[in-house]
Amino acid sequence: MKRISDEDRFEKNKKKHLEWSRNNRDVINEWQREWYQKNKEKRKAHVILHRAINSGKILRPNICSQCSKECKPDGHHTDYSRPLDVTWICRACHSRKSPRTVLKWP
Repeated sequence: MKRISDEDRFEKNKKKHLEWSRNNRDVINEWQREWYQKNKEKRKAHVILHRAINSGKILRPNICSQCSKECKPDGHHTDYSRPLDVTWICRACHSRKSPRTVLKWP
């Protein structure tokens, strides 16, 4: 199976995804509620990091620490008990770290 390149992967279905998400907001909200209930520690870490970024305590770099691509990187937590200790990586690099991606792609 051929893997779609990182550049194409996110842009390919962007319009389709945006349309679907506009039409299925109630489904998305329910998924989020369920995820928040199952992942309280993760959610707490995400909120703490988000507030630190908004308040200026932490500055988000404009480059991925793994591939050096200029972007707005995500904060990747390796330990959710340390919410401000993150690695700044782009969406493509972050998705490669996802357990779902790792299981699908050897």
